[in-house]
Amino acid sequence: MGFKRLREYRLRRPLGLAIASAAVLGVLTILWLAVSTRSAILSAQLSDLDDKWKLIEWENTELERNIGQLTSVQTMDQRMRVAGFGLPERAIYITVTVDLPATPAGLFVTATLTGTAPLMVPRTPADSGGAP
Repeated sequence: MGFKRLREYRLRRPLGLAIASAAVLGVLTILWLAVSTRSAILSAQLSDLDDKWKLIEWENTELERNIGQLTSVQTMDQRMRVAGFGLPERAIYITVTVDLPATPAGLFVTATLTGTAPLMVPRTPADSGGAP
């Protein structure tokens, strides 16, 4: 090998390594940008989903509160009175006893139902002594 050829080889080798290193660095930079961009997009989507979740939770809480208000004892009592229902003048308690046929083991079952709460009954003008 001549001196001139050795000199060209020594110059080309570092130049080739520099070009290869630049190419690898460029590819890695492009990959990093792709990953970071995808990460930013996913972060934005996650933030949007979190906002939607909070809105749905708030709406659910409001609906539960509205249901609680509409089915409260005071509201239901008021709605029944507007519909013409009221407390009865007297309460009737019913006791029912049922004897079922014998089971294979020869046992008898007895059921007893006792009502203790006053019933809401519709009132008409005739019930209160007024004209129909």
